[in-house]
Amino acid sequence: MSVTEYAAAQMRYWCETGDYGGVGYSQPNRWSAYDSSDWDGWLHGPGEADCSSAVSGAYNIAFHHEGVDVDLFPRSTWTGSLPAEAQARGFQDIGDSWTGTVPDGGFRVGDVIMADGHVVMVTTYEPDNPLLSELWIDAAGSIYGSDGGDGSAADDTGGESRSIRYLDHPLTASAGWTTCLRYVGASGSGGSSSSGPAYELSFIQREVLRAADDTGCPWWAALACLWMETGERGANIFGHDAGGAYSGGGEVTETKFRDFLRMIADGWTSNGVGPLQITYPGYFLQDPERRWWEPYESAVVGCRILKGLIDAEGDSYEDLRRVGSRYNSGSSDGAYGAYGVPFSDRCKSWYDYGRPSGQDGEDWLMSSEAIDLLRNISDAVTPGKAGVKFDGELYNHLKETHNTVERIEAVFQPGKVGVRPAGAFVDWMNWVSSKQDETNKRLDVLIAEVKALRAAEEK
Repeated sequence: MSVTEYAAAQMRYWCETGDYGGVGYSQPNRWSAYDSSDWDGWLHGPGEADCSSAVSGAYNIAFHHEGVDVDLFPRSTWTGSLPAEAQARGFQDIGDSWTGTVPDGGFRVGDVIMADGHVVMVTTYEPDNPLLSELWIDAAGSIYGSDGGDGSAADDTGGESRSIRYLDHPLTASAGWTTCLRYVGASGSGGSSSSGPAYELSFIQREVLRAADDTGCPWWAALACLWMETGERGANIFGHDAGGAYSGGGEVTETKFRDFLRMIADGWTSNGVGPLQITYPGYFLQDPERRWWEPYESAVVGCRILKGLIDAEGDSYEDLRRVGSRYNSGSSDGAYGAYGVPFSDRCKSWYDYGRPSGQDGEDWLMSSEAIDLLRNISDAVTPGKAGVKFDGELYNHLKETHNTVERIEAVFQPGKVGVRPAGAFVDWMNWVSSKQDETNKRLDVLIAEVKALRAAEEK
């Protein structure tokens, strides 16, 4: 998991969990939720936070968990100091790239959106209307939480900490947002380099990039089209065109597609298929043997279409608006504002971000990915370092196994004078043995007494 994904998962957990009554809002106790969480992010007791301590605390846990060598956000961090503190830790202010209500290319998971006196975090992969997670206000409508009239450290209303859609947020409605901070890493500077900042590609993204390379389609156009059609990370699904065959039919499978093909051959209205949402029925009817249910196979067709349109129109910012319009509607102005403009924006966003490593027309395992893989293996088998990283998962598992074996051995081992006491089981067995000896002695006494009585009776 990347730093941004881990931070977003942590923020969403704090804002939606019911553990220990949920995280309440408080400025006086703003770091108590962080202090009550372990380094994996799980609460082990009640806690409170405010908007800035939650965002900075979530990133602190993510930095620590992912082994990022950076100073953690200090406890003095507040909304006024957060922009400078964040930029010193690998964040970029992208506030000057906003178009309308969202930045060019849309929001990304882990983005930190700011307003005057407030901050939230983007916690889902939805570029135009993501889920925002935030610490909002305490149950008493004040900033004091359990130190005021709120009553407890818990989320007493279910809204002291919460997740809410961007378009539903009151600060969106009032145009109150001022900027967006995006984590790119200590060395992340954007640009059109072939490696770009670290980014974990989904399976669908990898298949689309493979199709782009095989067809000569610009990679940034393929990823932008994917983002427009089925989301940033993509999905292999049927479209939702009203009246279209298999509208909302979910994942494209071989069985479903063959049924879909039969339906459009019988005159049904076509519908989008696959990650890039191929829709024109002629593509399916003229190539029925293609394995359309495989993301790569359908993406090849989509990338060929994109390449042809770019060859015809050009690749300038304005040209790409027409490319997007034609891809979506068949005409250069048919979906200009609704599709062409955001498509061009996302082309630029991907181009500026840089191509994610691992899909550059070479072996699938690029050097950057190999390094990341080796680092993950190393992390898994090495001990932790206080304040830097946890014990590796495998190391920790083996350590726990070793400790368990030692505890079992300790239970069964005999004692040694001046060195160690006997194990609990051995101790118990010795006790049982002593009781057995005592019982035998008493039994011997009883037998002797019985024999004496019988001898007396015989006389």
